Amino acid sequence: MILLPDDVHNFMRRVQAELYDRYVASHRTLALEPHVTIKQPFEADGVEPYDAYLDRLARETKSFDIVMRDYGFFEEEGVVFLDVEQDPRLLALQHDLLGALDLEPGMYESGKPVPYYFHGTLATGLSADDLADARANLGDTPEFRFPLARFGLFRSTEETWRLYRRVKLAQA
Repeated sequence: MILLPDDVHNFMRRVQAELYDRYVASHRTLALEPHVTIKQPFEADGVEPYDAYLDRLARETKSFDIVMRDYGFFEEEGVVFLDVEQDPRLLALQHDLLGALDLEPGMYESGKPVPYYFHGTLATGLSADDLADARANLGDTPEFRFPLARFGLFRSTEETWRLYRRVKLAQA
């Protein structure tokens, strides 16, 4: 996952708090570090190959700007998110990860039935009525433009997924 700079993190946390104060939603998102997902969750026997890959990724990835602005909605899942400009370099990172670790693509990571859509999740599990209300009342977002600087690795616990490791890009 891509870890976010403080201003984006703090904006997302504020909006999450407002959404969870107003609507009934899954609290799982609140337990997660705000981020942009590169790989959907998957089961693994050990963490060592993923630790090594994360280190390699941090050494070899050249930073580029990520742009986040506007709210988006996945209607069927009841999701509100902060939109990410769909840069082909994000898709290249995802494809490299899947290939290097010989992982099966998660939902939409294969590009089928639709391409994967990079985003920063704000709330999940909203009813259709709550989602419509959120769409009508959220207003505008600032535009965030920042260099890709950090990756993170989540690890599953009994309660939820937790940020397990963070690494800084060598070329950030």
